Amino acid sequence: MRVDQKPRRTGVRPSQSPLRHVFAASESKDRKVKMPIYAQYGVPYAWLLDPVAHVLEAYALEGGAWREIGRFAGAAPVSVAPVAAVTIRLDDLWAPTE
Repeated sequence: MRVDQKPRRTGVRPSQSPLRHVFAASESKDRKVKMPIYAQYGVPYAWLLDPVAHVLEAYALEGGAWREIGRFAGAAPVSVAPVAAVTIRLDDLWAPTE
């Protein structure tokens, strides 16, 4: 769905949805356009992935504002909300480099 499109009505409010959004970081659009929209609709978590710098930034929505809850880099294994019970190996997220 494009940012300028209205979401379909599903009967589930975004803040009730189990879905969280993961962005492949295109700095200006994700931070300046998408994250405020998700905050407006009460999406509780967002992750920004930078596949070039190999960085994962995790954010939680608190009081209508995003708070960074973690910044992880390289090949580190991480556990972060909303799936903190699962360990993710960051090197599995990045394209192989030679």
